[in-house]
Amino acid sequence: MAALVGRTRDLTRSDALIKRVATLSCSAGVTTPGPSALVVASVTLLDLLGVGGTAHASYNNTSLDAGCGHKAVTAYASNLQGSSWSVHWNPTLYRYTTAGWQPYLVGPWKYQSSASWMVDPVNFTNLPSNTYCQVRDTVQWYYNGAAHGAVTPNVFLNHFLDGMSVNLSAPESRNSTPSSCFVY
Repeated sequence: MAALVGRTRDLTRSDALIKRVATLSCSAGVTTPGPSALVVASVTLLDLLGVGGTAHASYNNTSLDAGCGHKAVTAYASNLQGSSWSVHWNPTLYRYTTAGWQPYLVGPWKYQSSASWMVDPVNFTNLPSNTYCQVRDTVQWYYNGAAHGAVTPNVFLNHFLDGMSVNLSAPESRNSTPSSCFVY
């Protein structure tokens, strides 16, 4: 059931996709979407929600992001399936203190490639209450197996409300932003 909840940003994208499919069906003279349009919309929606075989990240997407959960933050790599890209990535969880953003926890190095059908996230759990957290990655991209650019530290990630964590408190939902997660 949790897999059907999906991520907040994916639900927004899937709503737009369903409207687009309906519009295309109507503009083609079809008053109600036929079975083929419904199948395409359903498969695409399930894929966006991570139920259709690929994991959280969007298909052939080179973005890295982090999900805000209840007393947890999860770092995600890209779903590079169907591309020529791969990435070595290492997430670091930062915690906001009176001295500013400070490294708090370091996750393991991970490797994600176009041959991977499942994105392997890093979960930072049991975090201290009433604090802001932020994930930054150190990354090395590869194209067709060859390094592409230099190793890049402190890559800022987009943070989103992780629909997989249905137990988000009101303060966590209200105070989390695209740049950080609030842990209540």
